Amino acid sequence: MHTNTPSPSFFEGLPAEDLERILESLERRRFPSGAIIIGGGEAADEMYIVQDGLAEVIISDRTGAEHLLSHIGAGGTLGEMALITGQPASATVRAATDVEVLVLTRAQFAAVADSLPLVYRNLGAILSRRLNRTNSRLLHASTGRISVLHDGGAPPLLGYALACSVAWHTRQPTVFIAVTAEAPSLELLEVTGNRLAAQLPPHDLHDRGSPGGRPSPVAHAILSRPEGRFSPAALHETIDELSAVYDHVVVQVPVDFVSTLGGRRIDLLGPGDPRPGSAVSVPCSTIRAWAQPKRLGQPDSDGSLRVPALTAEDLRGLREGRLPISSAAGRALGWAARDLARLKVGLAFGGGSEKGYAHLGVWRALEHAGLPVDYLAGTSIGSAVASLYALGYAPDAGATVLDTCGQNAFKLGLSTASVLSNTGLRASLQAVSHDTRIEDLETPLWVTAADITSGREIVFRRGILWQAVLASMALPGVYPPQCIGPYTLVDGGVVNPVPSSVAAEMGADTVIAIRLAARSGPAKDYPEAREAGGRVPTMLHTITRSIEMMQSKISINSATAATILIEVSFEDVVRAGLRRWSEGRRYIELGDAAVEAALPRITAALPWVGG
Repeated sequence: MHTNTPSPSFFEGLPAEDLERILESLERRRFPSGAIIIGGGEAADEMYIVQDGLAEVIISDRTGAEHLLSHIGAGGTLGEMALITGQPASATVRAATDVEVLVLTRAQFAAVADSLPLVYRNLGAILSRRLNRTNSRLLHASTGRISVLHDGGAPPLLGYALACSVAWHTRQPTVFIAVTAEAPSLELLEVTGNRLAAQLPPHDLHDRGSPGGRPSPVAHAILSRPEGRFSPAALHETIDELSAVYDHVVVQVPVDFVSTLGGRRIDLLGPGDPRPGSAVSVPCSTIRAWAQPKRLGQPDSDGSLRVPALTAEDLRGLREGRLPISSAAGRALGWAARDLARLKVGLAFGGGSEKGYAHLGVWRALEHAGLPVDYLAGTSIGSAVASLYALGYAPDAGATVLDTCGQNAFKLGLSTASVLSNTGLRASLQAVSHDTRIEDLETPLWVTAADITSGREIVFRRGILWQAVLASMALPGVYPPQCIGPYTLVDGGVVNPVPSSVAAEMGADTVIAIRLAARSGPAKDYPEAREAGGRVPTMLHTITRSIEMMQSKISINSATAATILIEVSFEDVVRAGLRRWSEGRRYIELGDAAVEAALPRITAALPWVGG
């Protein structure tokens, strides 16, 4: 167990009678959360000693952007440098929570320091530690991401398993801190035994692991009672120090732990534990274990993520400090880990008629590389492929579905609205998805279409799946527009051929967009004008090729929100066309090749892929 002492306080070591006399003479002042305690650039005639709460020290750059320097908790001092030097305050101090302080005027400070020189030593120690933390932040350029887990009765391995999943996904050093009033469970001690960091003071943790002063990229563990460096008053400072060494700091505390810690908050619960009233219904605000999920690897609509029980293989991984996504529990916790590490993945499938078979090759190659997908966005043929993905089809089975859709899609229309009827296509889509609703899919999916009345992009986030896909695939002039509510809808690729921005809007941190590029050629030709001749293409070919040309000009801009753009090239490939739709199967290999070419960029953004 960790027993390091907390930072020295201003009054540490003073005789009890002197301390009582001083405290009786000092004014107590309270600042509500968000209030400015000391304004940057202001002269200071008094200093403060924090008795309760948490203050944050902030500086602003030339653009006015704020940067957090440190947190000051109970026992810390505020404004002492400005008081001693007579110079204006160099930083702004703001109350992060309700803060109570003792006020020392310039005269009171001089009187106390003259009669009790020990306060100079204490003040020097406080400033030295603060300077050390600031230098550490500057040295590391950035600090680790902090996540706070509030334990409301969860199984003992849940928090550590989440930290192991973060380490596995990021391939970065991660530290798990469990602060418990009771002794750690034997189960947790057993799985963390080989990497238990509790025997070392926090500033020595960088000596563990790999050479060069960098911890190994697994989850280390610190188990402690709420005392010393891990007391409510000192924990924020300890976490600041650890975040200068570790890329990810996952700290677990009891729900009644009286402290304000920065970072993301998640409530950990057992399957039947009541949800805390303070929790908010945002994705992954609550993790329940061990519970059967409604959607594996996705939070429920109320923000709860349900995690199945760990397997024997999972436990072996925890002993090594990692948790892959090979099991149901690993997959569920993987979503939370990617969320904490800001690595959630979105796929955006673009339009391209029968070239959409190439999407299946991309899908197959990404699946083979071990890429979990958290969000899907699709337009035109891309909406059909994304729907198959979300419905749980395998890529090969998806190709069979596209074959059937193609056989039924080429039916001449008998109206002035379009060249082809969508009756066969509608029947095929209904047969595949029945009455499945978009919001009930295993993987979240948004489908886009275009409203020809307003010219706006329309995004379907809920409703009947097949109806949204039918609207998204309504090539203008080829298939009749779909009238849904006040909208007259056609192919979504008309306004956004690659909906990467939609995937980002869903919550994806890393967006992989698939653009089906048309055959390239010279930017322009300069022939001689003469009498027309040659075979005139069919109206269907003219319409579809014209739409492709238009989309190729705007698709580059529409893919700008993508983190990684996978461009499937069809140069030197003879197009199959709508009449020979199923011949598009040969494009699957082109999708495979495009992923292979993009794999170095994918692994750079998503470290676990291919590992």
